[in-house]
This record gives sequence, C-alpha cells and structure tokens, in this order.
Amino acid sequence: MASSLLHQHLHELSVFDAAARAGSFSAAGRELGMTQSAVSHHVATLEAVLGFRLFARVWRGVALTDSGAVLFDGMKNGLAAIGAGIEGARAAARQRQFTVVTDFAFASFWLVSRLAELRRISGGSDASIVTSQASAAVD
Repeated sequence: MASSLLHQHLHELSVFDAAARAGSFSAAGRELGMTQSAVSHHVATLEAVLGFRLFARVWRGVALTDSGAVLFDGMKNGLAAIGAGIEGARAAARQRQFTVVTDFAFASFWLVSRLAELRRISGGSDASIVTSQASAAVD
C-alpha cells in the first residue's frame, strides 16, 4: 500500500514537502511555479488519500498537524537517503577509466593477458581497448 501510494502520489508528496518547509501554500507555490490554490488542491488530495489532515490552517499560513509532522520527518529521512544514493551514483559514474588504442595483434597476444595487472596498478580503473589497423595520432 505505502509503495503504491508513493508512486501514485509522488507529485502531491513533493508539494506537501514544499509547503511544510515553507509554512505557507503561497510560498510553496512560488517555489514550485504553481498557484496557491493548486498547492492547496494537491495537499487536499493527499489528505483525502491518507485519511488525515496534514496541516492546520492558521492566520498567516499553515502549521503541520502532529500527523503531518511525522510524515514530514519521514520524508526528510527518505530524501536524505535518496540524496546519498545520488551522490553514490555520481561517484560510481566518475570512476576512473582509460582507453588503450592499439593494433589487434598487440591487444590479442600481449595486452589482454595483462589486463588484470594493468587494472591493479591503475588503482582499479576500467580499461577500454580499441583496436585499429590504421595509424593514430596521439595528443
């Protein structure tokens, strides 16, 4: 249930997050490029799906209800985990890589048998081998 709720109402949850951080539907709307009434509509939809109120409407904005505060804290933890995942993915994408351009015979008869050692001395970098019979200029 929670997983399908997340997938079906991800936009409403992001609007809720913005409103909770801003303490105002108007400020959340400015942040998200939406009107105050659109923010209010998304929050009302999420409240209907969840079955409880997320905000108490106060004179100068909104305040989280106890249930809203629990959801907001959980979302902060979840967003922090997603942020850590993104940073980990970026680090993996930045993994070092090098390319060796050589002819087929050298690659087949000498280089391939030494790839493990080459990877070890290069600090675990990935190697890409390009073979060509054409001469190549090296910068």
